[in-house]
Amino acid sequence: MNPFGECTEIDLQQRILIVGASGSGKSSTQRVLATPVILAGEADLEVWDLKQGTESQHYEGKADVRITNADQARARLKWFMSTELPRRARVMQDLRTSTWPTSMQHPDRIVMVDEGAALVRELDDDELATFFTFLEQARAFGIYLWWATQFPKGTNLPTELRSQMSAVVALKMRRQSESRVVFEDLTKEGWTPHRLPGKGWLLLLDDEHQDPEESRAAFIDEKEFRRLKPWNPTPAAPVVEPVIPPMPTYAPVVAEEVSADMDEAVQLTKVPAQSAPADLAGTAPAADPSPELAELSVPDAIRSALADAPAAGMSAAELVVATGRGKSQVYAGLQELTDDGAAVKVGRGRYVLADAAEVSA
Repeated sequence: MNPFGECTEIDLQQRILIVGASGSGKSSTQRVLATPVILAGEADLEVWDLKQGTESQHYEGKADVRITNADQARARLKWFMSTELPRRARVMQDLRTSTWPTSMQHPDRIVMVDEGAALVRELDDDELATFFTFLEQARAFGIYLWWATQFPKGTNLPTELRSQMSAVVALKMRRQSESRVVFEDLTKEGWTPHRLPGKGWLLLLDDEHQDPEESRAAFIDEKEFRRLKPWNPTPAAPVVEPVIPPMPTYAPVVAEEVSADMDEAVQLTKVPAQSAPADLAGTAPAADPSPELAELSVPDAIRSALADAPAAGMSAAELVVATGRGKSQVYAGLQELTDDGAAVKVGRGRYVLADAAEVSA
């Protein structure tokens, strides 16, 4: 759920990169993503966990394959390339289709690698090249790789791997350098996972979310996950719809003044500035952002907009319109400016440049 009370969804039939520091909620997020796969009759799950199986133990009875050491990983990779991919190719040829026919007879397969840095360290160059080839080909045959790591560095996330990921779930990281590895140039626009509020908060980037979507993941702990009953193709008793155990979603806890900012932003999406006679503050709606603002970084665009602000300041909602940037980008830019002392809050959820506040005082 994002800060505006809207649900955020992710397509599970794609390659997903999951990154986050220890304690960021990465393991819980992986369990949340895996739950629909476990309950589905049209998908199978396998877990590669080279940390001696400490994390994959919770998937016992839910994942049909558990890989817990490098030798098993090598053997599994060889099986995929020599046996499983050719078998799936024959299925598609027999059905005269170029798209994998996802069904209970021909299920998708999710390969979830927990702490991929350990796998990268164990495989030599030739084995890594084979793995990258598998990664390139597997999606066409209904096999999707989910790669999780708490160490997003260039050595642990080779370009051949990162370039193949169609979705990124970035939880809180420790350093700005790690954010740059994952989001590259997007960090210059204010997308900085290392500045997320805390556990469970994440930025989601994929084809459906061209700008990273800030959200907080649902939470499922180890005990709840262990009680999860996987889909059973041959039940002894009459078929009963599977029940998902409680997975509470905690709404973000924010200060009162931030809530006011968010309320304004939500209203802004419901009443577009082009047609609204007045914005939420009762003044005329802001004009379209100038080309000059579009060329600036997010903090500089906000600073420029605030330079022309009235004495009462501008709200976050007005800055979204004035700068032409996304809601999350504006909040991140305001946070950076207030942290640096360049902007201050005046009144309820409105901002001015620090110099203007001093003159007014």
